Amino acid sequence: MIFLTIEYGIVREFIIFLRYFASYLLFFLAYKTGKKGKKTSIFSATIGLTFFLISSGLMHLINTFRFYYFDVSYDLIFSLGVSAIQLVGFILFIFLVEMDNAHHNLNQTEKRFTYRLTLISLTIIIIIYPISFILIGSPSITFIFVLIPFLFAFWEFTKKFESLDMVKKSKAFQWFIIGAVIAGFSNFLNMPIIRISIGDWASFLNSSFIVIGCSMMFLGWSRLPSLSELDWLKQMERIIILHVDSSSLLYQYDFQVESSSFLKEGIDTQLAGSAIGGISALLKEILDSKGYIRNIDHGGKKILFKQGLTAVSILFASEFSDEMWYRLGTFHTMFEKKFSESLKNWMGDVTIFSKTQDLILKHFID
Repeated sequence: MIFLTIEYGIVREFIIFLRYFASYLLFFLAYKTGKKGKKTSIFSATIGLTFFLISSGLMHLINTFRFYYFDVSYDLIFSLGVSAIQLVGFILFIFLVEMDNAHHNLNQTEKRFTYRLTLISLTIIIIIYPISFILIGSPSITFIFVLIPFLFAFWEFTKKFESLDMVKKSKAFQWFIIGAVIAGFSNFLNMPIIRISIGDWASFLNSSFIVIGCSMMFLGWSRLPSLSELDWLKQMERIIILHVDSSSLLYQYDFQVESSSFLKEGIDTQLAGSAIGGISALLKEILDSKGYIRNIDHGGKKILFKQGLTAVSILFASEFSDEMWYRLGTFHTMFEKKFSESLKNWMGDVTIFSKTQDLILKHFID
């Protein structure tokens, strides 16, 4: 390898800075993703995404040295090694997603070959990888074909959350898919013919697409719960928040796309909220309890209450879990903290609680 002495201009220095920034961002996103994965399992889909982001960061950093410091831009062996790093990231993501799906398979009686997408992606690499180098001297074609099972793996993962309205509204699927396509397209800009044609602009566009694409993937993934939380998430149906003094409804949120809620269709929600507030007060008096009601079983439904000084959160679910109760508690604490002044002097305007959905998504997904 021959070290190149390059006389840098402002534009080239900016491009090199952008490439270092892109590599740093990928490693930072991998760290953030890995922290979330530690809460579940080392063999989870989230850890798979962590490996993918690390491999993308390594490939981008090595290519920065390759294109700007060492004269090995089109060396075949070096190109094979660098591109292999990224392909390993693809394979690990697909494999760990399929492992996570298999571990949390809701239909345990279903017998099938679980790792078919991993096998398909390995076959693609074995066949397409050498062909792409022979035809165009670049692995770019391989990345196109591997991206297909990569996206299919993500689609199979998200199918398990399709009944959760919170996931549907977050548009996690769209963010991840669009980001993956943008990040995948960036690999084309490393092709020799592109770099020869547009020079340093190839590096600028490559880094820009990497930053935009992987950031969108991270944003989409961060809006998805882990499969280990799927059981209790699917048991939640609706949450309503009442004002303590007036028993008036402040906010309601349906967790399920088609909720079979305790509150029947056609019943006025404001009236239902006031009635439930009255029931809570009545039962408290009947039981002569020193505290507040924690939960009620009614008609096969579980009703969880979390009361503070100014509001009460009521969660309707098909089953009860300690995790659900803990999440309800942390959500309610933050709700009263965020809207403390508004709740003390509330005059009936419910629009001030419009950002409650953000708190719900944060405390019941993250």
